Amino acid sequence: MLSKLYQISRLDWMLFFSVVVVVSLVYSPFVLSIGMIGLLVTALLEKKDSERGFPLKFRTSLRQEWQHFWRKPIFWVPTIFFFLPLIGGFYSEDWNYLFRRLKLKLPLLLLPFAFFVLPNIERKHYLGLYYFLVALLSITCIGIGINYLLHFDAINELILKGQSIPVPRNHIRFSLMMAIGIVAGFYLWIEKFVWKYKWERNLILGMTIFLFVFIHILSVRSGLLVLYLTIGVLLLQYIVNSRRFGLGLMGLVLLLGTPMLAYFMIPSFKAKIDYARWDAKMYLEGTGSEYSDSERMLSYQIGWSIVKENPIFGVGTGDLKQEVKQRYLQQFEPDKKYKMPHNQLLSVWAAHGLCGLQVFLWAYFYLLFKNKNYQNGLFLSFMLIIFLSFMMENTIENSIGLGIFAFFLLWNLKYSWFLKIL
Repeated sequence: MLSKLYQISRLDWMLFFSVVVVVSLVYSPFVLSIGMIGLLVTALLEKKDSERGFPLKFRTSLRQEWQHFWRKPIFWVPTIFFFLPLIGGFYSEDWNYLFRRLKLKLPLLLLPFAFFVLPNIERKHYLGLYYFLVALLSITCIGIGINYLLHFDAINELILKGQSIPVPRNHIRFSLMMAIGIVAGFYLWIEKFVWKYKWERNLILGMTIFLFVFIHILSVRSGLLVLYLTIGVLLLQYIVNSRRFGLGLMGLVLLLGTPMLAYFMIPSFKAKIDYARWDAKMYLEGTGSEYSDSERMLSYQIGWSIVKENPIFGVGTGDLKQEVKQRYLQQFEPDKKYKMPHNQLLSVWAAHGLCGLQVFLWAYFYLLFKNKNYQNGLFLSFMLIIFLSFMMENTIENSIGLGIFAFFLLWNLKYSWFLKIL
């Protein structure tokens, strides 16, 4: 058995653990850690020539690769998303919360070098993983749909109260994965990608349309909004590049008309929209502090109040949570549940100030525009989806959101780098 494991190449191990990561992003944060550790081990270790003792050793070329790594900003710039909260910890008092933040962001310190030294991936590997994501989400959504049909009335009642259709793990992060999968599916179909058989192209189109319909059934507004905005940007890019204004305009009209059609045809979508309208009415009347959208708006207000008092350097990584909690206690009843600002950029500004926010934005857009990475449709779509999610969520402040960002960012960078060196 051990001899067979020895025969597996580093590329095969890399692809295996990448699949493990994708599965875990849908189902399990614990398995996510295993997948990322597997990628790190594959990057750093190699087989020993001797059969005595531990069968692996550190790769002999690591020293040279480490030096080369720092000469390639496209790979080390992602570590800024780790070092920024680390620097913000120097003027923090709550070290316990600080260490929890740094532990969460650890993949952004370790995985960039790991991906730099891992084997290069070719087009088939790169697109094949997205193919796997589309298939995984399709199978998962079939199960979610069956459960929804079995408990149709009860779940719709929950939706009218601001709840969501049950999904694996967090419904917001799942909808983010759905948005990535839908855009990827259409991209695979346009690129005529198949793994082995020609009929797979029709399968990819069918799964993608199914996911597009199903994300409306899930009716998670964050996922829907980032999906529609991303598709809208891609359509505008298509119009500008192709000069096919008629076809592009027809696509935009169809895009705008789809939500209206969904409102009348999909009960869960209608229920979610009706709840959002009612929640907004309660908030405007000043009586909606306990509802989901109202709580989101309150979190923005709290975050902005911190920014106004600490605009340049923020309150520090470790002290942001206590600062938010204290302001909730000052403004509301003691039993009021506090929420961190539901906006990644607002959270960065509150914790690290305007200086930190500028560094954060520079790093993000450097990765998109360096080497003209935006010309890769999948890379551009992914960066758009994540950035748009920043407007509504603390996307990279939990394990699944950070895992989505770190893994797919580095997966795209790895392939873009491979294209550059061809």
